Amino acid sequence: MTAVAIIIAAALLAVSPVVTGDRSAAGIRVSESQRYCQAARQCTKVQTRCGGCDCGTAINESFAAEHRDRLAALCGSHEQVECERSCPETRPICVIGVCALEPLRGS
Repeated sequence: MTAVAIIIAAALLAVSPVVTGDRSAAGIRVSESQRYCQAARQCTKVQTRCGGCDCGTAINESFAAEHRDRLAALCGSHEQVECERSCPETRPICVIGVCALEPLRGS
């Protein structure tokens, strides 16, 4: 019973909103189970924070629509913020069973 409670708590934390400081830092956590893959074609890039200053992360395509819907609900009509850093161009890949972002050459 305790193991089940721990697993449920971990799952809830994995999908819970993250808010730090102002709302521009609000975002959605991506759990390891949402990043599982067997091939690169299963992976896609998603944003994880409100406000537009986010280089994104890779997630299994089967979780992408739900993730985007939750982020949109959390962020609402949040204004875009200007970033002090630029994000490299990346492509989603599958590395040892986990979706990841690989920088493109020349980025």
